[in-house]
Amino acid sequence: MNKFFSLIFPLVWGVALTALAADRAFTSYANVKPVLDQPSDLLPAELRDPNETKWRAWSQRQDKAIRARLQQGDLDSMVNLLLYGTSFTKQPRIKVESLTEASRAGTLRARVDDLVAVCGVQETTSASPF
Repeated sequence: MNKFFSLIFPLVWGVALTALAADRAFTSYANVKPVLDQPSDLLPAELRDPNETKWRAWSQRQDKAIRARLQQGDLDSMVNLLLYGTSFTKQPRIKVESLTEASRAGTLRARVDDLVAVCGVQETTSASPF
């Protein structure tokens, strides 16, 4: 299987599934209470003197923050692949400082087109088409 396709496909699907995941299951306060009842000097400040309301608010904030970091990481990975990847295109790599020039010259668009074309390939082989 094409190395590029095997890397980009899970990344794109991961982003899509994350966006579609409306229902999230959080660990109940009853399940974490034995841990939270331990000496509180190791707990985050928000969970000292814990109760169900504090736990629910903290776990939801943490979930939101983690998902935001993961989503940003996915975007960073896609941008890095587009700018620096070589397995899907014959176009030269693009340095961030020359992004505007590459866009004007059509290099950025050519890399995007090559990336999209490779993602749409139905049959893959071990040899890259480029």
